[in-house]
Amino acid sequence: FAPSSSKSQQNEKIERLKTEVQDLKEVLGNVLTLLQTKFPDDNVNVVTVMRAFNREVFDASSGLNLSQRPRN
Repeated sequence: FAPSSSKSQQNEKIERLKTEVQDLKEVLGNVLTLLQTKFPDDNVNVVTVMRAFNREVFDASSGLNLSQRPRN
């Protein structure tokens, strides 16, 4: 077992990464909204990107190990 301070450091790193993911989600959401505004005729493609993005963010924020994720 790792010392508790090491576990604490890991938890802090995880929390920082979760915050970064949320920040990136917000920024990308703003970019996608801008794309929808600028290119209204291409909404289907933007919606598809948004769905894929939301699925990926959910996987990342759920703590799923990428090596355990099913490959397409």
